[in-house]
Amino acid sequence: MEARKSGFMNCLYCGKRLSLLHKLSGREFCSEPHHTQYVQDQETMGLARLIEAKQVSTAKQAVSRKKGRANVS
Repeated sequence: MEARKSGFMNCLYCGKRLSLLHKLSGREFCSEPHHTQYVQDQETMGLARLIEAKQVSTAKQAVSRKKGRANVS
């Protein structure tokens, strides 16, 4: 964030300081491969988070079912 306050921007993938041309054109990456890798990393992390959330939800449902059975017996 500090870099943006001073008027400089850094590549979101590697942190390299971006040129004025990149800044003026609104690009946030120093190269197309860094943009591609950043998007892939974000997708992978997002998918991992969704899988984790599903596992937690499934585990909570299983615990709730067990508690419900214990109260019925």
